[in-house]
Amino acid sequence: MPSQQITGQLFTGEGDSMDTPLSMYGCPEVYPERWAPIPDWESWYDISTLGRCRSLPRTVTCKDGRPFTVQGRILLPRKTGHGYLRYALVRDGKQQDAYAHVLVREVFGLDILPNDISRRHGHGFKLTEAQVREIKALAGQVSQRELAKRFGVSHTAISQIVNRQVWKDVEPCKQT
Repeated sequence: MPSQQITGQLFTGEGDSMDTPLSMYGCPEVYPERWAPIPDWESWYDISTLGRCRSLPRTVTCKDGRPFTVQGRILLPRKTGHGYLRYALVRDGKQQDAYAHVLVREVFGLDILPNDISRRHGHGFKLTEAQVREIKALAGQVSQRELAKRFGVSHTAISQIVNRQVWKDVEPCKQT
């Protein structure tokens, strides 16, 4: 499935809704990308479960008093020196920076590692349920660092899976 292009993608409000399906675990029917308003920025910006941010279509008043319609669009994040994704939210000429992982945590209650959002940004989660089952089955037989290399995720992500801090409801696959 092709990945969504982030740069310059417009949000018109037509055909793109809170339940716009994107690839997440490779199964958009089961895990659609969901959008919700950012607290204190409700009529300005939305954040998605994938950590993408979009500005909403709105009419603003220019300095000379003329109304101007701003099209909504998917924002392009900036990376900090540590690799975290950050958005510049602007209202009334004032800018406030917001980290993608913090917004996802506040809006959806999802506890996501900051670097995992930047690695998967716009492309869905890195691990499938089947891969998590395999990781849990191999834990103890293969080092966590080796599992991290094999599955292309951080050592911390593997540790959280093995210690049931994330993916708690997924049981290891049965080995025959």
